[in-house]
Amino acid sequence: MATGVTIIVPTFNRCESLLDTLLSIKELEIPDGVNCDVIIVDNDSSDDTPAVVQRAGRDSPINIRYLREIRKGSSYARNAGVHVASGELICFADDDVHVEKTWLGALLRAFQQHGAACVGGKVIPNWLGPRPRWLDDRFLNVLAMLDYGDRPQELGRQGDNRMLYAANLAFRRSVFIEIGGFDTALGRRGLFGGGEDREIQERLIRRGYKVVYDPTAIVRHRVEPYRMRKRYFRRWHLAAGKDRAGFVRPARLHVFGIESYLIVEFVRTLARMLGSALSMKFDEVFEHELKCILYLSIFGHKIRRAIKALC
Repeated sequence: MATGVTIIVPTFNRCESLLDTLLSIKELEIPDGVNCDVIIVDNDSSDDTPAVVQRAGRDSPINIRYLREIRKGSSYARNAGVHVASGELICFADDDVHVEKTWLGALLRAFQQHGAACVGGKVIPNWLGPRPRWLDDRFLNVLAMLDYGDRPQELGRQGDNRMLYAANLAFRRSVFIEIGGFDTALGRRGLFGGGEDREIQERLIRRGYKVVYDPTAIVRHRVEPYRMRKRYFRRWHLAAGKDRAGFVRPARLHVFGIESYLIVEFVRTLARMLGSALSMKFDEVFEHELKCILYLSIFGHKIRRAIKALC
């Protein structure tokens, strides 16, 4: 019996990079016995996305479908794609990645070999400009890059808090629907936002499902010059605070809705930043500065939520 696979790509006003993604998908090596189709979920774009999808689908060996989702947010777009998908396996890719020819086969093998409910792989950078000297590997998570090495690993066990990224992520459709899909309060809206991929994996793990990283499932993620500026990293951490504020973990004490351990972590990070500044270790100063921005953003959103709950 053939295995059905649906590839879902949410997109918003990125028709140029989307075309590159579609061209790479059209070059995929489809394993024997696999029926594959593609759904492009247009999250209410105002550019030429519909025309790009139509043009890419004309000579495609894989059926490419177009779906419009006007509710803003990548989580809405992904969930809408799953709702109309025909495959029992769902593979997500972003609209600014290039998938390797062997990407699909690697994901399918990982499902079969590990009995996983969720599988993902490497997201490696495709630099579209000179990489700044300060932008070392410590900061690659901001650019949604992921590389946990060259051996398969189950994630989320025994204190392991690593996660897979939605740019390269696959699910068994039945499990995805069972747990309710992506949380629509999270996810990218415009340039920033996220957290939905971590949250859904945490739900899977809590319910006893297996999440597996496979290093042979590879996508290449575009990094435009504007994303290689410190200003972008500061804005990213400021925006990330809104999503992180929604994560609530046990704490002995809360201050205006803020868990006490977060306050302790912020004070320690601030002290490290000052120490690095005095030692003139300016790369470390920037790293600690970003963490302080994140904490302050989390605090602001948690305080607003606490005040709103009292009103």
